[in-house]
Amino acid sequence: MKILNYCFFLFVIGILSACSSESNSVDDNALVPVQVTFSGLDVSVVPDGSRGSVTRATVSEAKVDRIAFKVFDASGKNVYYSVVKEDPKAEDFGMVKCLLHVGTYKFVAVAHKAKTAGSKAAVITSPTVASLAETNIPSCVYSKVTNVTVSGNTTQSVNIEFGKRITSSFELNVTDDYPDEIENVEIILNPSKDQAANPYAFNPSTGCAASALTYNASFNRKSFSVTSFTGKTLSISLFLTAEEQKMNVTINMKNSDGITLYTRTLNDVTFRQHTSTIAKGTFFSSQVSGSFTFDTTDDTSIIIPLEPQDK
Repeated sequence: MKILNYCFFLFVIGILSACSSESNSVDDNALVPVQVTFSGLDVSVVPDGSRGSVTRATVSEAKVDRIAFKVFDASGKNVYYSVVKEDPKAEDFGMVKCLLHVGTYKFVAVAHKAKTAGSKAAVITSPTVASLAETNIPSCVYSKVTNVTVSGNTTQSVNIEFGKRITSSFELNVTDDYPDEIENVEIILNPSKDQAANPYAFNPSTGCAASALTYNASFNRKSFSVTSFTGKTLSISLFLTAEEQKMNVTINMKNSDGITLYTRTLNDVTFRQHTSTIAKGTFFSSQVSGSFTFDTTDDTSIIIPLEPQDK
């Protein structure tokens, strides 16, 4: 009888052990719930007219209103999940829920502040190729590629922190009065290079363009609903080919017939990602009072004197 009881005891222990092992095992074919949240966007804070302070913001605080998200396999070739978020008022705007098999993936996300109400989220082709279909490149564009390993049987949470914006910006702030005949201002970044075109391509892994391109923007008084550009700041954004890049900047002042009346080319201007390079000073005066400076915000200031305008 003791032997039978002992055998029965071992039998029960074996069953319980098998059940426990089965409950803790991971089924590689099972789908694991994955919840992805987007945060950690670095934005500039401009208190009392000063610049250079940076804070870490949420998607809503950064006023990002377009998000594209794609899940690739570890090789970056096969797509397992894709979604775009284009309604910033939706409760789940800054969150994605998906089901993935156990394994290693590349999560690719691009977020930006749309230029118009009809603007679409970025198109992600691969972990190294994405594009934005905008008339001009927005100043606030963020991208992130993250390697993620999905494991276990319970919901897995993944937080994607974007960090610094991948774009660079140029701002023109002319301190003397614009002549009355100036109807249009044209800013050309990196002239003589191939023209950048919509949609604008970039590498979401680095935030850089594949090659050096020319970016230009034209500003008309009518579009500003003003009688003069005096006191206005004009800006244009671009994708660089590296975290820091030097290029020439040409500024053309035109009349209503499109004839250039004043022009300047600023040589070897420094641009950086997550940085606004500000050109501030006199433009039309024959003598430059003080200095025409270039201030790269969010980084060390760079001052470049501008030669007096030739008569």
